[in-house]
Amino acid sequence: MVSDTVTLDTNMETAIRIIQKLERGRQGIIRGLTFAKMKIRAKDRSADSSNEEDTRTTIIQKYWRAFLARKELAKIR
Repeated sequence: MVSDTVTLDTNMETAIRIIQKLERGRQGIIRGLTFAKMKIRAKDRSADSSNEEDTRTTIIQKYWRAFLARKELAKIR
């Protein structure tokens, strides 16, 4: 029996299991953080692509309206 409350009275097998459990937890935390970063990056990329789509739409609208204006002007003349 061990009198120190911090020390565990365990055999080698139990100590290995405890270390493995802690290591799996550490790796799980790192993996979770990595996936969270990847999700944020993907969200940023999708926001950038929607801005590009808005810009493209605006340019198409500009050229279409100019075409219609020239066509209308040709009718008036």
